[in-house]
Order: sequence, then structure tokens, then C-alpha cells
Amino acid sequence: MRVVVNALSTTNLSGRHVLLGHLNQLAAHTQTQHEFVVLHHKDNHTIRCDLGPNVTFRKCHNITAHWLGRSAWEYGFLPRLLRELDADILLMASGTVIPHSPVPQVSLAMNPWCLVPGALHGFGNILKGALQRHAYRKAVQRAALMVYLSEYLQEEYRKNAGKQADRCTVAYAGLGNDLDPTPPTPLALSDRIQNKIVSVSAMAPHKGVDTLLHALHFLREKENDNVQLLLIGAWPSATYRAKIEKIITDLDLVDQVQITGHLPRKKMLEHCANARVFCLMSRCESFGIPGLEAQALGTPVIAANCCALPEIYGPGAFCPEMDNARDTAKALHQLLTNNTTWNSLSDAARQNAQRFSFSHTYRPFLKMFNLKGMS
Repeated sequence: MRVVVNALSTTNLSGRHVLLGHLNQLAAHTQTQHEFVVLHHKDNHTIRCDLGPNVTFRKCHNITAHWLGRSAWEYGFLPRLLRELDADILLMASGTVIPHSPVPQVSLAMNPWCLVPGALHGFGNILKGALQRHAYRKAVQRAALMVYLSEYLQEEYRKNAGKQADRCTVAYAGLGNDLDPTPPTPLALSDRIQNKIVSVSAMAPHKGVDTLLHALHFLREKENDNVQLLLIGAWPSATYRAKIEKIITDLDLVDQVQITGHLPRKKMLEHCANARVFCLMSRCESFGIPGLEAQALGTPVIAANCCALPEIYGPGAFCPEMDNARDTAKALHQLLTNNTTWNSLSDAARQNAQRFSFSHTYRPFLKMFNLKGMS
């Protein structure tokens, strides 16, 4: 069978990690039976990599680099391309489906943002979010198989559509190849930087950086004046970065907070490995890969009790309520000062991370090979 993988919407690092991680396993598992054609555009050409002889990549028209042009191209030209390629299945990586598909469609849902009230800002993004919610409802109705990144996201799609998809499954992401199957031996507590907190993500407004900064401010009441926080990741919005920098100044945290921007993966993992705590108070996550990677390195996690974060981080994390800076500060204080609690949570974090290996999380996708003739 030939599977066309529409990766045109896969433009960020986490989406690429998820899609390629699953595809790598699928290609290896089905090498003598199935082949895959991955569609991309000029702006996400770095998705091209060696996944084996049964995976090829095809660059599409430059118009597909923008979501509006991509939608029009998918509506008007993708059905024709599927016929030209003699496809048997279309795998959409956008959580949507296309109309008039000549083959069954599998839809991989990874994006939660338009389903969370207040997560989108600006007229253009709000309009795009409304269109996405409509498209997600259609996907639930029409997809031959819906694959969700987490149970949380599956429930959000169900609520948005007012029904569950007839055929659906959850396929968690896995750890990166440099952490799976055997992560490095975690640093003992005595070898870590004792007051170091890291937060790794694309620092968008919904990531809750403001909550974390106010938590640091409250830590001063508990005499944690020497805490150091590293904010690691790109800043999609210069306006939001300026807002966060102002909060840092207003709370007198300039000497305690370092904004590193995006770092090479090896350096980022080094910071996660030698930190005492990983903290992400995001208001909107469909999975949460960086915190899971920190857990694999034995670093306890503090994350907001919302979205998919408690589901993914499990017993290896403290989960204060979203936007609650005081409770976040209490959790940080406990992990920064109580070695017994830290050791217990570190062990639980490593055990939890072992659940997430692409070598088994990809298996729900195998259901798609029973869909031929269901378009």
C-alpha cells in the first residue's frame, strides 16, 4: 500500500519530532509491505531525512507554505495528486481532512491551541482558530481514523465536535533517539546545580512564563534568593518577550533569570540534566515533550494541572493549578530544599519517561492498513 503523508502543516520542531518519530517506526516495521510519500514545502524542507528505502519526499508548490494558500491547494489539487500517485491512504498531520478525497484519510491531531479559550491573540489568529475548529469538527465526522497525541486532545476534539469519532485512537509521542531506549545515567543530586530551574519551550504567551516569574518572586518569602532560572527556547513574539523582560525588571529578578533563546539540542539537554527542577506552567499543551525529556534525565517536573501535562508527566511531577504562582512557588521550594522529596520524584520521573518510546507508541497507526476501500 502507498501512504501519502501530508506534512505541509508540520512547521515546528515538536510537530516534526512527533511525525518523524512515528513515521520512522512505521517505515521500518512495514518496509516490505508499504511505502510512504511525504509532502512538504520550501519552508519545512528540513523534514527531509533518511527514513529508509520505502520513504520518499516530495516538495509541493510554494503557496503551501502559508496556511491559507495551503488550504486552497489541499482543496483543489491534493485529490488529483493522490490519484497521480496511486495512493491508498492519506495521512493528514494537521488534525483535519480534505473534501473529495479518493482514498481513506487518517488524521493525526497535535494542535490544541484553537480549542483552548484565550490561547489565541490577534484578529488573524482568532479567525484562523475559528476555521480550524470547524475543520476539526469535519475531521471527526469524516476521517476513517482519528489519531490523537493525548487523551486530553481526544476529549477536546470530542467536545468541539459534539461527538466522538467512529474510529479513533491515542498514539503518544516518544523520546528522542538520544534518550531512547537508554537515557544517560542521571546526575546525582549532589552533582547538580542546586538552585537551578530550567523551563524549555517555544516561549509563546500561553506558556505561563509570567506565572513562573511571579513564583520566583514569592520564593524570596521562603529565603530562596539564590535561585537561577533559565528560559530556553525561541520567542515567536517580540512583543511577548518585551512583556516578560519588563516583568523580570519590575519583580527585580534580573540577576536570577537568564533568557537564552533557542539552544542546540545537546546544550539544552545538558541544562535539563544538571538542573534541580524543570518547570513549565503552560496553559495549553497537547503533550509536553521537553518536560518528558527532562524526566528521562531524572529531573523532577513542575507543570500546570491542565491540558495534557498531568496525563503525560504522571507521578514524576508536581502539578499546581494553572496560573497559581503561590502554589508553584511552594512546589519549587519543596524540590529545592527537601532532598528526600527530590530523590523520590526524580525516581518517579525516570520511571514515567520509560512509558514513552516510539518503538511501541507508534503501534496505534498500524490500524490504518485495514482501511482500504473506506473513503
